[in-house]
Amino acid sequence: MGRHEAFAPERYRLMDGRELVVRPIRPSDAAELQALAGRLSATALRLRFFSPITAARLAALEKGRFFPRLATVDFNEHAAWVAHFPGETAIRAVGRYQRLGDPEEAEIAFVVEDFLQGNGVCTELLHHLAAYARSSGIRRFVGIVLAENIGMVEVLRNSGYRYHFVSEGELDRLTLDIGSAGKE
Repeated sequence: MGRHEAFAPERYRLMDGRELVVRPIRPSDAAELQALAGRLSATALRLRFFSPITAARLAALEKGRFFPRLATVDFNEHAAWVAHFPGETAIRAVGRYQRLGDPEEAEIAFVVEDFLQGNGVCTELLHHLAAYARSSGIRRFVGIVLAENIGMVEVLRNSGYRYHFVSEGELDRLTLDIGSAGKE
């Protein structure tokens, strides 16, 4: 049993009162990741991938086994958590990290289905990832965000972790000290 399996699925109440289940990703989630990508608006896809993603491009990504690779992580160098409604298989959000050259640092990325944005889903995923990352020796998360993605910048700034912010033109870089106080 991997360490991530000790992180059992947890229910989380959204700001609007609905519940989501947050759990570690599984390889069997690949089809649901692809379905999530198909439900995202063009804006959400661009903000996540930093460039326009068309339906044809999504189809090409699937042929290249992109979604199975996203769903299969080692929970050491790369970890991911997903969120879905209780009793459903449809994934509504994903948060992930990839360890960087410094073993105490990892880059983070999130995507939340459009209709759930602004309900605290990303923040909840961030805290689950941080708890697991700390158990893996990671002390800092780096978020590289399009400067226009004000919502994500605010999520990271208001996460409860100390942060360092640098604007790099069209990109903002936030480094979170996940070893510091934060919601658990």
